[in-house]
Amino acid sequence: MENWREPLLRGTDSITILDFTESCGPRQSLNKNSDAVDYFNLLFPYSLMELIANETNAKAKTCQFLGQRDPDWVPVAAHEIKGFIGLSILMGLQSLPEPANYWSWQHYDNCHTFFRAMSIKRFQQISNNIWMGSLLTSMEEEEGEGSGSDRLRLFRPMLSILGDSMWEAYQPNRCLAIDRALLPSLETEAGQAKGNPKAQPGVWLLCDSKSGYCHRLLIHMGREKENELGFSVVPPLVEGLQQKHHQLFLGSSLASAPLMQMLLDKGIYASSSFPPPSPILPRELWEQGQLEKPGDFLQRQLGPLLATRWKDTKEMGCLSTNAEPGQPDTVWRKSQTKVGELSPIERPLAFRLLQENMRGVDICKQLLACNPLGGLPLDKHWRSLFWFLVNLSIVNAFIVLRESRKENPPSWVQGGLFTQANFRKRLGHQLAKCAERQARIHSENKEGLASVREVALQGNPNKLRHRLVKLTAKTKRCKNCNLKNLRHESVFGCIVCKANLCKQPSCFWEYHGFSPHHSGSPNVGFIMEDMRNTTGADRFDDSSEWGPLGPESDLDEAMAPVEDMGSDTDNEEMEVEGLGKDVDEIVHEGESKQQPAASDPPVTPPTVRPVVKEREDTLSVRLLRIVLFALCCGERQAAKQLSTQSNLIRAWLKDKEKQLERDGRGPGKGEAVERMVEWVMAQREQQLPLNEKNLFQRASEIHSQDGHSSAFRISYDWAVSFMLQHSLGWQAVGRTATVSCRLPRSMEDNANSFTKFTRKHIQAHDLPHTGIAAMDELSVFVDIEVLADPAKVDKEDALQLVGTREPLVTIYLSALADGTMLRTLVLIKGQLPKMQGTGLANSVLLEAKVEGFTRDEELALWESLVWRQHMLDQNRSTKGMLILDGHRGHVSKDFLTTLGATGTLPAVVPAGCTCRLQPLEMCLRPVLQSFLLARWARLAAEGGAAGVTHKDLVQLLVAWLVEALSYLEEQPDLLRQSFHLTDLVPGQRDQEMTKTLAETQSELMSTLREALLGPEVLEPESPAELKQEDSRGKEDMEAGEERVDEEQEAGEERVDEEQEAGEESVDEEQEAGEVRVDEEQEVKEGKVDEEQESGEGTLDENYKAAIEMDTTKDNILEKVEEEMEPLPESQETGGSHEEVSPS
Repeated sequence: MENWREPLLRGTDSITILDFTESCGPRQSLNKNSDAVDYFNLLFPYSLMELIANETNAKAKTCQFLGQRDPDWVPVAAHEIKGFIGLSILMGLQSLPEPANYWSWQHYDNCHTFFRAMSIKRFQQISNNIWMGSLLTSMEEEEGEGSGSDRLRLFRPMLSILGDSMWEAYQPNRCLAIDRALLPSLETEAGQAKGNPKAQPGVWLLCDSKSGYCHRLLIHMGREKENELGFSVVPPLVEGLQQKHHQLFLGSSLASAPLMQMLLDKGIYASSSFPPPSPILPRELWEQGQLEKPGDFLQRQLGPLLATRWKDTKEMGCLSTNAEPGQPDTVWRKSQTKVGELSPIERPLAFRLLQENMRGVDICKQLLACNPLGGLPLDKHWRSLFWFLVNLSIVNAFIVLRESRKENPPSWVQGGLFTQANFRKRLGHQLAKCAERQARIHSENKEGLASVREVALQGNPNKLRHRLVKLTAKTKRCKNCNLKNLRHESVFGCIVCKANLCKQPSCFWEYHGFSPHHSGSPNVGFIMEDMRNTTGADRFDDSSEWGPLGPESDLDEAMAPVEDMGSDTDNEEMEVEGLGKDVDEIVHEGESKQQPAASDPPVTPPTVRPVVKEREDTLSVRLLRIVLFALCCGERQAAKQLSTQSNLIRAWLKDKEKQLERDGRGPGKGEAVERMVEWVMAQREQQLPLNEKNLFQRASEIHSQDGHSSAFRISYDWAVSFMLQHSLGWQAVGRTATVSCRLPRSMEDNANSFTKFTRKHIQAHDLPHTGIAAMDELSVFVDIEVLADPAKVDKEDALQLVGTREPLVTIYLSALADGTMLRTLVLIKGQLPKMQGTGLANSVLLEAKVEGFTRDEELALWESLVWRQHMLDQNRSTKGMLILDGHRGHVSKDFLTTLGATGTLPAVVPAGCTCRLQPLEMCLRPVLQSFLLARWARLAAEGGAAGVTHKDLVQLLVAWLVEALSYLEEQPDLLRQSFHLTDLVPGQRDQEMTKTLAETQSELMSTLREALLGPEVLEPESPAELKQEDSRGKEDMEAGEERVDEEQEAGEERVDEEQEAGEESVDEEQEAGEVRVDEEQEVKEGKVDEEQESGEGTLDENYKAAIEMDTTKDNILEKVEEEMEPLPESQETGGSHEEVSPS
C-alpha cells in the first residue's frame, strides 16, 4: 500500500494519453447495389459453405456405411446449406410450436418460401447431419481417445475462416470491450433446458464499444485461477493492436494490475470496474477514507495505474491506465431528499470513459438474442457453439451494413432506420432463394424420373399434383384467357393438364375450377384427390357471385427483389406497403411483354366478368421504377446509379408517353391530384430532393385523408403517369423553358390572381422599374465526405444543388425590373476565405459564420445590406415592391415587418408557380446553376478537384459567381426581358414580345449560357428538353390547330428546314397513322398510309421522317434506334407510331 499515493499534479509526472490515429470502421468494397446477402457473404464466405457441405456429406456417408441413419441421404451442396440457414433465420422471426408448421398453409402464411426451398424431410436431414470438421475428430471425441488433445479440433477450420473474415471486414475503432458471452442453453426434445450453464465453453468476445461489432472471439476451455484468467484470454484477442493506442475496457473477471501494466507496455490503454472489496486493489485502499454521499470519489496512483473509488448510487472501484486523475464532469441522478427530482453529482473522468464505452459486448449479446435462429436442435454443446457462430456472423453482417450505409441507406430500410428484424427477414429470403435455385436444377435433372412417375400414376390421375411450372420454351396462349377472348401468352402452365396459363395465380385456379382469388400458391398446386376430400367451399361456381377479393399475391412484397419478378405478367399495381425494394437492385428486364394481335382484338363478352386486365404495351414494375427514378432525379443520375444506358431510359419514357396518349388518359383532376402537383413543384422550388420514397409518402398522406381515398391508386404505374401527365419530370437546369408550363386549375387561378394583384398595385402607386425587384436564393450543397475521401477519384457528385442538410454556400440574388443587378449576398458556413480581385467589393458581399446562419439571420442581413441600401439610394421617397416566393422564412413576421418599414410591399408568389412568375427563374437562376455545375464538372474531369479543401471550394464558387455577375451587369436587357416574360409589369409583354413565351425564354437562357460556357452544344439532359427539340413553337398553336384532320392537312402545310420535326401533331383518332415526310423535307400530303394500320410498320420507318427533317439530331436518333432495336418491348409495340415526338 505504501506504493499507492495521491495523484500527481498535471504536468509533473502525471499520466499521458496518446491520441489514436489509425483508420477505423467498415473495410469492404461493396457497391450501392449490394444487398443483405452480400454483406453476409463477407462474414460467412462461400468457402465456409463449401466446407460445411463437404464435411456434412462425409459424415452422412460414413453413417450410411455404419448403418446408423438416413439410408436415403442425397449429397448436399453449398447453395442448399445457404437455403437451410435462410430458413432457420426465417423460423427465428416467427416462433411456431413445431418445425413442420412452417410448411403448413394453416399455420404460416409465407410457407411457399419453405416449399420452394426444400421439404421438411430434407430440412430435418440436413439439421441432423450438419457437420463442420473432420469426422476422425468426432469419432475420437466419442470414443474418448482425444481427451488429452485439442478439444476444439472439430471447429478449427471453421474458426480459422470466420476469424479472418471478421478481422478483415471491420477495422477496430479506438475503444474496444472484452467480456464473456453465453452460448444458447441446451434443450431436450421437449424444449426444456438441460445441463449446467457453467459447464459450457467460455466464449470471450472483442467487440467495438459503440456498434457492438465482434472483431475476434476466443473459446476458452481451461479452468485457470481468477487472477490468471486475464493473461489467458486478453493477449490472444488483442493480437495485432499493439502500439496503436487503443483503449480496452475489460470485464471485472479479467482485470488485474499486472495485466494492465503488460497491456500498457504494448501501447494499449485499459480500464475495468469491480465492486468492493475486490482483491484487485489492496484492502488498505478500500478501507482508506469513506465516501459519504453520491459524487464523492477517492483516487490513488501507482506509476501509470490509477485506482478510483466513486460513489454513485452505490460505491464502485475502477482500475485504469487510460484516464488522467480528476477532471470530473456532472451527471444527474435521482434525488435522495426530494421525491421526483434530479440532483447533480460529480463523476471522475475514469468512470466517464468506462461507462460510455464498456457496453460493446452487451450490445453484441443483445443483437444475438434478438430473433435467434429457429427450428434447430440444441442437444449438444458443439451444436450450440456452431449455431452461435452462425448467428454471430449474421449480427456482424448487419452491423457492417448499418455502419457503411448509414449516410445512404438502401430504400428497403424504412425511414433510414436499420432494424435487425428487417435485415434478417430480407437475408432469410435471399438465402432461401439460393436453395430454391438448387431445387429447380435438381428438378430439371430429374425430369426423366418425374415422367416415369407420371406414367406409373396414369392409372389414377387424381393422385397427380397440378402445379404451375415452366411448360414450353416458346410463349403460347393462356387457355384461361383465351376463353374470354383475351390474348395473353406465357411459357408457364399446368404440368398435368399441359395447358399454358398466365403466371398470375388467378388464371391457374380459375382454369381448374376454383375461385380466381384462391389463396394457395400455384407453384405448390394441389392434388385432385385431396381437394375432393375437402368441403369444396373454395370451389368456383359460375352461377354464384365472386366473394370479396382475397390477397393479391402470396408473395411477400417487401422481399420483392428476392422473388421471381422476371415473369411475363408482372404485378401492375403495387401498394405503398410493398415499397421495400431497393432501387439500386434493379436490373434490366429481358422478358418480352404481351402484345395482342391486331386481327384478334381483346373483346370481353358481356356475360363473363374479366379477371385479368389488358396489359398492352405496359412497362414492367422494374422498368417503371427506373423511369420514375429518371423523372425524379434525371436521366443522367438514373443511368449512373442504376447502370442503365440513357438511351434505353429515354426510349422507355417515350413508350410510356405513347401509351398514355393512345389510352386517352389526360391529367388527373380533383383536389387531391392538384395538391400532389403543388407539392412536387414546391419541392423543386426549394431545392429539396424528390424521390420515390417521399413521393409515395406524400401521396399516402393525401390518399388517407377524408374525401381523397378514391382520388387515385398509389402504384408505380400511377406515379410515372402522374409525373408525365403533369410535366413534372426532372428539368435540365438552365436549358428548359418553364414559362408556359401547365398548372392545375387551382394553381392557375392563384397565378392569375397574383398577376392581377401585382399589376394593379404597380399601376395604382405608379411604381418605377427601379422600385420593383425580385429576390431568390440559390443554395449550394457539398458532400464533405466525397470531397475529402482520397479513395474516390470521381469528385463530380461532391457539389450538389439539391439537399436537406445545411448548405455550404447560400447566394441571395436580386434584380430590378429595369435590368439592374443589385449586390449579391453570399453567406458561407465556416470561416471567411481570403478573396483576391477588385470586382468583388462592387458586385458581391461575403458574410461567414462558423456554425452557419439561421433563416432569420440571413434575411435580416440581406434586408440591411442590400435592399435597405437600395431604397435609401432612391432620389425621392417612393414605395417599392419585392417579388419572392413563400418559402425559407420569407413570410415570417419579422421579415415582413422589416420590409414594411422601408415602404416595400412583398409580393409572395403562390406555391408551385415560381417557374412562371418569378423573374429570376426565367433566366438568371437556372443558368447560374448550370454554370456552377459545369465549371465544377470540368474541374473534376481534369483532376483539379483532388485535394480541394473546404476553403478552396468556397473561393472557387465565389470566383465563378463574380465571373457570371460581371457579364450580367453589362447585359441589363436579359433581366429586363425576364420581368416582361412573367407579365407582372403592365403593358410590357404585349409591346415587346414578338415570339412565343417559350421561344423567348429559351433564347434568353441560350444567350446567357453561351456567354458563360461557350458555344458548345450539350446533349439534351431531360425529357422536357427532348420534347422541346422535337417541337419548337408548339406553345403558340391554338387548341384547334393541335389536331390536324386528313382533309385540312393535305397540301396546306410546309415544313421548313429551320422548323423542328415535332411541329405537327397527328390526330389522336388516327390510331395507327404515321406522318410520312419525303426527301425534300416537305409534307406533301397529311394523310395516313392505310397500309400501316395492319401493323407492318417498323421502328426505323417511324424515325425516318424525323431524321430527314432535322439533320442536327441524326446522332441522337440513331443511338435511340440502335438501343431500342433489340428491346422486346419496342419490337412488339406493333407497326403504327403516330408521331416521332409524343406530346
